Amino acid sequence: MSLLFSPVQGLFLNNVSRVYRSVLPWAWRSYCICQLLLGTFHPALAQQPTITPAVPQLQSYVPGSPTTAALERYVTMPVSEQSGTPSVSVPLFEVKSRQLKLPISLTYHAGGIRVTDDASWVGLGWSLQAGGMISRSLRGLPDEHETLGFLANRRTIPDAGTINDVLDFRLLQTVAENRLDCEPDLFSYNYPEGGGQFAFGVDGLPHPIPFDPVVIKASLLGFGSQLTITSPSGTVYQFADWESTTIRQRGPDVWHRSAWYLSRIISADATDTISFEYNRHRISYAPTQSQQQVLPIYYMLANGVPTNPNSEGVVTSTSYVETKAVKLFRIRFASGYVQFNADSTKRLDIPSDASLGSVELYAQATRQAPARLIRRFDLQQSYFQSTGGAAPRFNSRLRLDGITESAGSLRKPGHRFQYSAIPLPPRDSYAQDHWGFFNNRTNLDLIPRQIFQTIYQPRALGQADRTPDSAYVQAGLLQQIIYPTGGRTTLSFESNTTDERRKIPQPIKVYSAAALAPSNTPVTVSTTFKVEYSRDVRAAIDFSINCSGTGGWSHNTGGATLFDITDGKDRQIQIYKIAGCETNTVDEHTGIADSIMLLTGHTYQLMAESDNPDMETEMRVTWRDISAPDKYEHYKHLVGGVRIRRITTSPAAGGPTLTKRYSYVQPNHPDRSSGYTPGLPLRYSYRREIRYGVLEEPVIEFVTPGICSFYPNAGWEITAGSSPLGQASGQAVAYSAVSVDDGPRSGKTVSEYSVCQDSASTELPMVAPIDNSWRRGQLLSRSVYQSEDGSKFRLLERTTNTYSLDSRNRSVIQGFKVMAQVASRGSACNNIPEKREFSTGYYAYQNFSHPSYWLHLDSTVVYRYAAQDTTQAPLTTTTLYQYGNPNHAQPTTIRVCAGTADTLTTRYRYPLDFATSGAADTASRGIQALVARHVLAPVIEQQQWRQHDWPLGLTAGTVVHYDGLRPRRIWQLKTVDPILPTNFQPSAVQQGQFQQDARYQEAAVIDRYDARGNVLEQHRPGEAPVTYLWGYNACYVVAEIKNATYPEVLAVLGQPAVDALAGPNPGSAADIRAKINLLRTRLPAARVTTFTHAPLVGPTSRTAPDGRTLFYEYDAFGRLLRTRDEQNRVLSQQEYHYSRP
Repeated sequence: MSLLFSPVQGLFLNNVSRVYRSVLPWAWRSYCICQLLLGTFHPALAQQPTITPAVPQLQSYVPGSPTTAALERYVTMPVSEQSGTPSVSVPLFEVKSRQLKLPISLTYHAGGIRVTDDASWVGLGWSLQAGGMISRSLRGLPDEHETLGFLANRRTIPDAGTINDVLDFRLLQTVAENRLDCEPDLFSYNYPEGGGQFAFGVDGLPHPIPFDPVVIKASLLGFGSQLTITSPSGTVYQFADWESTTIRQRGPDVWHRSAWYLSRIISADATDTISFEYNRHRISYAPTQSQQQVLPIYYMLANGVPTNPNSEGVVTSTSYVETKAVKLFRIRFASGYVQFNADSTKRLDIPSDASLGSVELYAQATRQAPARLIRRFDLQQSYFQSTGGAAPRFNSRLRLDGITESAGSLRKPGHRFQYSAIPLPPRDSYAQDHWGFFNNRTNLDLIPRQIFQTIYQPRALGQADRTPDSAYVQAGLLQQIIYPTGGRTTLSFESNTTDERRKIPQPIKVYSAAALAPSNTPVTVSTTFKVEYSRDVRAAIDFSINCSGTGGWSHNTGGATLFDITDGKDRQIQIYKIAGCETNTVDEHTGIADSIMLLTGHTYQLMAESDNPDMETEMRVTWRDISAPDKYEHYKHLVGGVRIRRITTSPAAGGPTLTKRYSYVQPNHPDRSSGYTPGLPLRYSYRREIRYGVLEEPVIEFVTPGICSFYPNAGWEITAGSSPLGQASGQAVAYSAVSVDDGPRSGKTVSEYSVCQDSASTELPMVAPIDNSWRRGQLLSRSVYQSEDGSKFRLLERTTNTYSLDSRNRSVIQGFKVMAQVASRGSACNNIPEKREFSTGYYAYQNFSHPSYWLHLDSTVVYRYAAQDTTQAPLTTTTLYQYGNPNHAQPTTIRVCAGTADTLTTRYRYPLDFATSGAADTASRGIQALVARHVLAPVIEQQQWRQHDWPLGLTAGTVVHYDGLRPRRIWQLKTVDPILPTNFQPSAVQQGQFQQDARYQEAAVIDRYDARGNVLEQHRPGEAPVTYLWGYNACYVVAEIKNATYPEVLAVLGQPAVDALAGPNPGSAADIRAKINLLRTRLPAARVTTFTHAPLVGPTSRTAPDGRTLFYEYDAFGRLLRTRDEQNRVLSQQEYHYSRP
């Protein structure tokens, strides 16, 4: 459910003169750039997935009359409910070329700020969305390394089942030391039509994760390294502007290509292009630290007695990241360009970089005028400041404070952003929780405190407190957006939680005996108990003495004994004796703790003894009552990051306030969190065997070599680090259910999502984890409730979805991982792999496979409940999706069942559903061309079958013939009665000819296109043709001519004149009208409508077939100011004012 707020409170429109002529009925055609409109706030809930393939239809290309500009649209704020994260988006422009379009926006990710986060050139938490990129997570060496990379060795990946530890030791060592790459890198891609991940398989081809019907081509070697993605629409995305990164620790710099940025978008027919230009520079980021601490536990080599273990010091590794970066400078398209200007001042936080100062939109230069600035956005920025960092750059983070739009000398009131008042720590601070968020703890390192039980006593590794803090995790977060109208949106956050279960401790049984002699007379006190359970029980025994007084009592004695008296023989089980208290000791207390196994069915006696009033002895035996049933409780466990709790919006100053509240609880257990951890439980340590080498003295010094002795089980060591092991996606939490409350008088929506955890292991050799984020978060159900009295809700509608993992497009990413599971210590002679006792078991190794599937929607069921009578059965609509061809992965059958009797089945056929080898006619060659360009989605034939009280029958159908990549003819099925399946011929290509049912009749024809894919002439059978002339670099229609063919128009105007109109310099508006007016006199039967335009702004004139002209005037922001007629009379006029709070 979404809300659309009326924006009229913030802007007053003063209609100076009346409008006496109605606007044209045609739909308003969007221009190449849409301005930043800030008047619609839409915090989206879970979107119901829908699949409806489109069939081409004839359309009008005439621009509608310009309308008064609406109030600016509010910042869009869709909420990813399964993560609890709102994505704040500030739209700047939408580039619209002839066929292609590209939105440009600034987005803010409101999941929390990590201590080590670097701010982008927009600001901390913000990013510029203007194109796309492919980034790489390096695993081992770069895949494209000529001799050692994965692609060079993919056919010889070792088989772990045939490895011999001794014979193959050198191979294992080479892989473990990263001198041979057997792991494919993981690439992440995003572009305007989608995104995902991919990795190279052993076949050398990129495989998308999950399956995506795109074509990915890679040419990674050399300076011309690039990746290309072709989408199912046939649009080509070229990523050829790459940046490289090095992480310096020790030794020489090793650079690798880490990201490829979008360089070019090319339409499927190659007639339209959006291109991207970048500046190159070098960025040095603030160093990051990782830490490690080792606890070795040795056995003494001579007698096998373990040494007393002591942990080694914390070792800190500092990494310096340097990038040869590319920075977006300009986006060019058919009618102009967008320019991104870096600020001239270097940043405080990253001195080698500059911030984004402004974004400008320009109309393309012509012979009459240079490139013209249409609109500009300026960014106001400052810095989050911290104290205590090792260097000034650690204390600063770039902050976006506002955005202001201007055009010419006009400037709109800006957007302002306000953030949490809780200060962030320096970026080198150790005050981090497990996920890297600020927790305000005073830590001396980043290794969480962990206790390990050793042979002698417990030992600790690490000292850090990495628990989350619900208050400080909000440091630096965006909290409020203030709009030019004076309205505002306030964001309220809370800490993420997961549902955890813990066992409630069982009751404790306690038996004790205490003795104190009141007058130097020995005293004995006893207690008897019996153990009656179904099994033995482990008990704790505590013996303590308490000495008090001022004298010397070294002659005093006391103690305690535990007896097993089951058979009357009083066997001593445990005995403690004390010779006396120390001389001149006051308030001395000494205790001893042990544990013992008590046998079921046995009777025991505790006996305490004392012979002095100043010495009390006591023995206590305690154990858990295992007869009590196990009980568990659920609790909300705090995890890292934040989720949205409430969004409050006031569209304008003094206007109404609208609030959405988000609740993350299980629908059937409102006291339990619906959150879960996608990754493995946090673990920071692993254990390795120690093998010790001793170089014995030579028999004859300097003559015979020494003898190397190995001790393969000399102990073990525990290694603890500062980063958790086996984490894949970095997502701290995901939610299986979210409730959104629209207010006490509105209602609420409850959505449930699919659950899937990442696959990982913390055992050696620690194979790279599998990120399953694509398998979770699918909308399973959505229930809409109406509020009845503010506290009770009535169900109105419930929607359920089912999905499946289809193995028909399954692929498997394979690799081989090696890691040493032995720590070699002692003399240098331990590095002799030929010794079997050294080599065997030295390395842990494993083959791994990461599967990728085709995930698709299978069904949607909607239940609608009666408004008043909830006892009635709901009205049910079921939609079933079938996918008959995995090659194009489009739905081939969609069946909609309303109730029990009425069924509508729509069948779709696409280019890959036809065998076009040997294509001989236009229609079959058109399909062949679509397949060759990977244009998979166009519908070639659509059939609609109905079944009610009669048998299944075909009631409607459409066939589209393509010529090249463009629709040429559209056919409609003509029938009065439903056609039985046995009486219908589906379309097919037979012997190179396209065949279709004889009852299809031609419904529309697109007669001609220009070289850029614009329609020049179209008609419906039996109706007059319609011709279009295009101008301004073929971006806008300058004439619509009804009742005249394109050759007739060309015969009047001539090819040079038509080409000049379609070129980048069509002439002035008067020149354009004068050229086209020839048609009015030379083709008297034609109805000619003429248009002129201000590119990227709107139409400037419209001359109707009767010769009357309307002129449109705009302000600097491209908003309609007034409309005049051909006699310069003002027909309408608008004024724009912002209200102020």
